[in-house]
Amino acid sequence: MAAARLIWRDWQKTCDPARLIFLDETGASTDMTRQYGRCPVGERCYDHAPGSHKTMTFVAGLHLNGLLAPWCLDAPMNGAAFLVYVETQLCPALKPGDIVICDNLSSHKVAGVREMIKDKGAEILYLPPYSPDLNPIEQVFSKIKTLLRKAAERSFDALWTAIGSIIETIRPQLLTQHIRIDRLVCFLDVVIVPGKTSRRWSNQYGEISF
Repeated sequence: MAAARLIWRDWQKTCDPARLIFLDETGASTDMTRQYGRCPVGERCYDHAPGSHKTMTFVAGLHLNGLLAPWCLDAPMNGAAFLVYVETQLCPALKPGDIVICDNLSSHKVAGVREMIKDKGAEILYLPPYSPDLNPIEQVFSKIKTLLRKAAERSFDALWTAIGSIIETIRPQLLTQHIRIDRLVCFLDVVIVPGKTSRRWSNQYGEISF
Protein backbone atom coordinates (compact mmCIF):
# COMPACT_ATOMS: atom_id res chain seq x y z
CA MET A 1 0.00 0.00 0.00
CA ALA A 2 2.86 2.41 0.79
CA ALA A 3 4.35 1.77 -2.64
CA ALA A 4 1.00 2.45 -4.31
CA ARG A 5 0.66 5.75 -2.44
CA LEU A 6 4.17 6.79 -3.50
CA ILE A 7 3.44 5.98 -7.14
CA TRP A 8 0.21 7.95 -6.93
CA ARG A 9 1.91 10.99 -5.46
CA ASP A 10 4.63 10.89 -8.11
CA TRP A 11 1.96 10.79 -10.82
CA GLN A 12 0.06 13.60 -9.11
CA LYS A 13 3.01 15.93 -9.61
CA THR A 14 2.92 15.41 -13.38
CA CYS A 15 -0.81 15.85 -14.07
CA ASP A 16 -2.76 18.95 -15.03
CA PRO A 17 -5.01 19.89 -12.06
CA ALA A 18 -7.57 21.40 -14.44
CA ARG A 19 -8.33 17.90 -15.73
CA LEU A 20 -8.98 16.34 -12.33
CA ILE A 21 -12.39 15.64 -10.82
CA PHE A 22 -12.24 14.22 -7.29
CA LEU A 23 -15.38 12.22 -6.61
CA ASP A 24 -16.76 10.94 -3.31
CA GLU A 25 -19.88 10.64 -1.21
CA THR A 26 -20.70 11.47 2.38
CA GLY A 27 -23.63 11.10 4.73
CA ALA A 28 -25.89 13.63 6.43
CA SER A 29 -28.62 13.12 9.01
CA THR A 30 -31.40 14.93 10.84
CA ASP A 31 -29.66 14.62 14.21
CA MET A 32 -26.56 16.64 13.33
CA THR A 33 -25.70 19.21 15.99
CA ARG A 34 -22.73 21.33 16.94
CA GLN A 35 -20.00 19.46 18.76
CA TYR A 36 -18.65 22.54 20.54
CA GLY A 37 -20.20 25.69 21.98
CA ARG A 38 -19.62 28.67 24.22
CA CYS A 39 -21.26 29.68 27.47
CA PRO A 40 -20.47 31.88 30.48
CA VAL A 41 -17.63 30.73 32.71
CA GLY A 42 -18.79 28.19 35.26
CA GLU A 43 -21.89 27.17 33.29
CA ARG A 44 -22.46 24.07 31.21
CA CYS A 45 -23.15 24.39 27.49
CA TYR A 46 -26.24 22.48 26.30
CA ASP A 47 -27.66 21.54 22.91
CA HIS A 48 -30.30 19.09 21.75
CA ALA A 49 -30.54 16.32 19.18
CA PRO A 50 -33.45 13.97 18.45
CA GLY A 51 -33.33 10.38 19.61
CA SER A 52 -34.17 9.08 16.14
CA HIS A 53 -33.04 10.38 12.79
CA LYS A 54 -33.14 10.00 9.02
CA THR A 55 -30.07 9.85 6.83
CA MET A 56 -29.22 10.68 3.24
CA THR A 57 -26.19 10.34 0.98
CA PHE A 58 -24.60 13.31 -0.78
CA VAL A 59 -22.25 12.70 -3.72
CA ALA A 60 -20.36 15.21 -5.84
CA GLY A 61 -17.17 15.77 -7.80
CA LEU A 62 -14.61 18.45 -7.03
CA HIS A 63 -13.11 20.39 -9.93
CA LEU A 64 -10.97 23.52 -10.03
CA ASN A 65 -14.15 25.40 -10.92
CA GLY A 66 -16.10 24.06 -7.95
CA LEU A 67 -18.45 21.19 -7.14
CA LEU A 68 -19.53 19.15 -10.13
CA ALA A 69 -22.71 17.06 -10.45
CA PRO A 70 -23.97 17.29 -6.84
CA TRP A 71 -26.64 14.71 -6.03
CA CYS A 72 -28.58 13.48 -3.01
CA LEU A 73 -30.35 10.19 -2.45
CA ASP A 74 -32.29 8.81 0.48
CA ALA A 75 -30.38 5.55 0.60
CA PRO A 76 -26.82 4.30 1.12
CA MET A 77 -24.53 4.41 -1.89
CA ASN A 78 -24.24 1.05 -3.65
CA GLY A 79 -23.33 -0.15 -7.11
CA ALA A 80 -26.79 0.39 -8.58
CA ALA A 81 -27.08 3.91 -7.17
CA PHE A 82 -23.57 4.83 -8.31
CA LEU A 83 -24.32 3.62 -11.83
CA VAL A 84 -27.42 5.84 -11.95
CA TYR A 85 -25.40 8.78 -10.65
CA VAL A 86 -22.66 8.36 -13.24
CA GLU A 87 -25.15 8.01 -16.09
CA THR A 88 -27.57 10.81 -15.17
CA GLN A 89 -25.43 13.35 -13.30
CA LEU A 90 -21.69 12.89 -13.78
CA CYS A 91 -21.37 11.95 -17.46
CA PRO A 92 -23.41 14.92 -18.75
CA ALA A 93 -20.97 17.21 -16.90
CA LEU A 94 -17.77 15.59 -18.20
CA LYS A 95 -15.55 16.95 -20.95
CA PRO A 96 -13.03 15.08 -23.13
CA GLY A 97 -9.74 14.73 -21.27
CA ASP A 98 -11.26 14.85 -17.78
CA ILE A 99 -9.87 12.43 -15.19
CA VAL A 100 -12.34 11.22 -12.56
CA ILE A 101 -10.65 10.14 -9.33
CA CYS A 102 -12.54 8.26 -6.63
CA ASP A 103 -12.03 5.90 -3.72
CA ASN A 104 -11.15 2.27 -4.30
CA LEU A 105 -14.60 0.91 -3.38
CA SER A 106 -16.50 -1.96 -4.97
CA SER A 107 -19.56 0.26 -5.49
CA HIS A 108 -17.42 2.55 -7.66
CA LYS A 109 -16.29 -0.33 -9.87
CA VAL A 110 -19.57 -1.84 -11.03
CA ALA A 111 -19.85 -2.89 -14.66
CA GLY A 112 -20.64 -0.01 -16.96
CA VAL A 113 -19.07 2.83 -15.00
CA ARG A 114 -15.73 2.88 -16.79
CA GLU A 115 -17.39 2.41 -20.18
CA MET A 116 -19.80 5.33 -19.73
CA ILE A 117 -17.01 7.66 -18.63
CA LYS A 118 -14.79 6.52 -21.49
CA ASP A 119 -17.59 7.23 -23.97
CA LYS A 120 -17.40 10.88 -22.87
CA GLY A 121 -13.69 11.00 -23.72
CA ALA A 122 -12.73 10.92 -20.03
CA GLU A 123 -11.16 8.29 -17.80
CA ILE A 124 -11.57 7.07 -14.24
CA LEU A 125 -8.76 6.31 -11.79
CA TYR A 126 -8.98 4.85 -8.30
CA LEU A 127 -7.02 6.01 -5.28
CA PRO A 128 -4.76 3.54 -3.48
CA PRO A 129 -6.64 1.50 -0.85
CA TYR A 130 -7.25 3.20 2.50
CA SER A 131 -6.14 6.60 1.22
CA PRO A 132 -9.01 9.07 1.78
CA ASP A 133 -6.41 11.69 2.67
CA LEU A 134 -5.46 11.83 -1.01
CA ASN A 135 -8.95 13.02 -1.96
CA PRO A 136 -9.28 16.79 -1.31
CA ILE A 137 -13.08 16.74 -1.54
CA GLU A 138 -13.03 15.39 2.02
CA GLN A 139 -12.11 18.89 3.17
CA VAL A 140 -15.13 20.31 1.36
CA PHE A 141 -17.39 17.73 3.01
CA SER A 142 -15.96 18.69 6.39
CA LYS A 143 -16.88 22.34 5.85
CA ILE A 144 -20.35 21.43 4.56
CA LYS A 145 -21.00 19.28 7.63
CA THR A 146 -19.90 22.08 9.93
CA LEU A 147 -22.56 24.31 8.40
CA LEU A 148 -25.14 21.51 8.54
CA ARG A 149 -24.48 21.10 12.27
CA LYS A 150 -25.02 24.83 12.66
CA ALA A 151 -28.28 24.65 10.69
CA ALA A 152 -29.47 21.68 12.81
CA GLU A 153 -32.32 20.79 10.47
CA ARG A 154 -34.61 18.14 11.95
CA SER A 155 -36.65 17.05 8.94
CA PHE A 156 -35.60 15.24 5.79
CA ASP A 157 -36.88 17.98 3.47
CA ALA A 158 -35.23 20.74 5.49
CA LEU A 159 -31.91 18.88 5.52
CA TRP A 160 -32.16 18.35 1.75
CA THR A 161 -32.77 22.06 1.23
CA ALA A 162 -29.92 23.02 3.57
CA ILE A 163 -27.42 20.94 1.60
CA GLY A 164 -28.50 22.64 -1.62
CA SER A 165 -28.27 26.06 -0.05
CA ILE A 166 -24.81 25.40 1.37
CA ILE A 167 -23.24 24.07 -1.82
CA GLU A 168 -24.53 27.08 -3.73
CA THR A 169 -22.46 29.28 -1.43
CA ILE A 170 -19.17 27.67 -2.45
CA ARG A 171 -17.40 30.25 -4.61
CA PRO A 172 -14.53 28.63 -6.56
CA GLN A 173 -11.57 30.79 -7.61
CA LEU A 174 -13.60 33.96 -7.13
CA LEU A 175 -12.80 33.60 -3.42
CA THR A 176 -9.36 32.06 -3.94
CA GLN A 177 -10.44 28.43 -3.88
CA HIS A 178 -7.88 26.31 -5.62
CA ILE A 179 -6.45 22.86 -5.81
CA ARG A 180 -2.68 22.75 -5.68
CA ILE A 181 0.02 20.13 -5.60
CA ASP A 182 2.10 20.80 -2.49
CA ARG A 183 4.64 18.50 -0.88
CA LEU A 184 3.38 15.59 -3.00
CA VAL A 185 -0.17 15.85 -1.64
CA CYS A 186 -3.24 17.58 -3.06
CA PHE A 187 -4.65 20.19 -0.71
CA LEU A 188 -7.78 22.26 -1.11
CA ASP A 189 -8.46 25.80 0.03
CA VAL A 190 -12.18 26.54 0.15
CA VAL A 191 -14.05 29.64 1.16
CA ILE A 192 -17.75 29.21 1.94
CA VAL A 193 -20.01 32.22 2.30
CA PRO A 194 -23.33 31.84 4.15
CA GLY A 195 -26.25 32.17 1.72
CA LYS A 196 -30.01 32.25 1.78
CA THR A 197 -31.99 29.03 1.79
CA SER A 198 -33.44 28.15 -1.61
CA ARG A 199 -35.47 25.16 -2.73
CA ARG A 200 -34.33 25.49 -6.34
CA TRP A 201 -31.42 23.07 -6.01
CA SER A 202 -33.31 20.44 -4.05
CA ASN A 203 -36.16 20.47 -6.56
CA GLN A 204 -33.77 20.01 -9.47
CA TYR A 205 -32.81 16.51 -8.35
CA GLY A 206 -35.60 14.08 -7.51
CA GLU A 207 -35.50 11.54 -4.71
CA ILE A 208 -34.42 8.06 -5.64
CA SER A 209 -34.55 4.85 -3.61
CA PHE A 210 -32.77 1.56 -4.07
